[in-house]
Amino acid sequence: MATPKKGDKVLIIGASGGIGTFAVQMAKNVYGAEVTGVCGPSNVNMVKEIGADYVIDYSKEDYTKHDNKYDIILDVVAVKNLSKCKRILTSEGVYLSNNPISSPRNIYHMMTNNKRFKSWNADESATAMNTLREWIEEGKVKPIIDKVFPLSETAEAHAHYETGRAKGRVVISIE
Repeated sequence: MATPKKGDKVLIIGASGGIGTFAVQMAKNVYGAEVTGVCGPSNVNMVKEIGADYVIDYSKEDYTKHDNKYDIILDVVAVKNLSKCKRILTSEGVYLSNNPISSPRNIYHMMTNNKRFKSWNADESATAMNTLREWIEEGKVKPIIDKVFPLSETAEAHAHYETGRAKGRVVISIE
């Protein structure tokens, strides 16, 4: 994984989803990075509210064609790949994807550009969960919940999540 440093420029593709909302807040509030979030038009205000310095509406502009350079690009929706994002990475920049097999090109880049391309899985250790709990208690990170479904509506919850339009997390409540 790549941990941002104070002042690093971080681009988060999928900034309004469950992973993206945490990533925006962590990069900004915990690590002190300058954060640019990429999301759809209905989520622009929410991504600004959770701390992004800049927000790009992907339906209006192609962020890979900007002149801005980023130290870290976190792509949580796997819509782009390293070859499309290389020109907006700094010379030492890193592209992270939680879904590297979304594109055969990504597999190639993992093998040939392993210093610049990284895949990752969530750290679910007790230590990581306690750190996240502390950040939440300190107000550095706030869980964004799109909708809560009762256990009896699990199928509907999954259908809602699968639309790819959820803002933050979809929760199934066990009562």
